[in-house]
Amino acid sequence: MSERRRRHRIPVDHVIEARLLVDGLTSTGRVVDLNNAGLFVATDLVLAKNTSLVVELRFPGENKSLPLKAIVARRTEAVKGRKRDFPAGLGLVFMTENVMERAFIQKAVLGALQGSLERTRMSLATPPEAEKNAHP
Repeated sequence: MSERRRRHRIPVDHVIEARLLVDGLTSTGRVVDLNNAGLFVATDLVLAKNTSLVVELRFPGENKSLPLKAIVARRTEAVKGRKRDFPAGLGLVFMTENVMERAFIQKAVLGALQGSLERTRMSLATPPEAEKNAHP
């Protein structure tokens, strides 16, 4: 599969809930990855490409949310891969209009990036047992 995004998406390790509002209906999903331009939400909701909606991101331990306008870029079905399973969901593109919305998105991206860096740091660290065995 070729990558058509202009910006790389950052995997989200912690739970960011996405509340999706479209045509008076509300659905929820889980953010799988995101960047400053958009996100992928694992959800059973089926929407056509170019459908406008509002997405509210909910961070763990925070009650604040900001409604962000978005459009559906793609809908995918669940895929079982060799190394990783991909959930069914929606690829959304943000249609933000002001600095406050951009700052909110940037906060989410930075949080995901921080989690990704911590995970990388942990995988690169030498396990304490290996250190003990290396020095007799």
